Amino acid sequence: MDKYGSQEEAIRRAERQHKTFEDERYATHNPCTTIYELVKQLLGKDQSLIDEVMKKHNSAE
Repeated sequence: MDKYGSQEEAIRRAERQHKTFEDERYATHNPCTTIYELVKQLLGKDQSLIDEVMKKHNSAE
């Protein structure tokens, strides 16, 4: 992946593409996926998920 780009750039491009669609009818979003969200979550780079997990963790204490 580093030969032709980077993981960060791929995520940015996918997110930018996803934001071009205004409706919630995902079947019409071509070409587009939301797999970049999963990748960000797996890499620990999704701040909203981190905040949600920390909130739940802190409330459990």
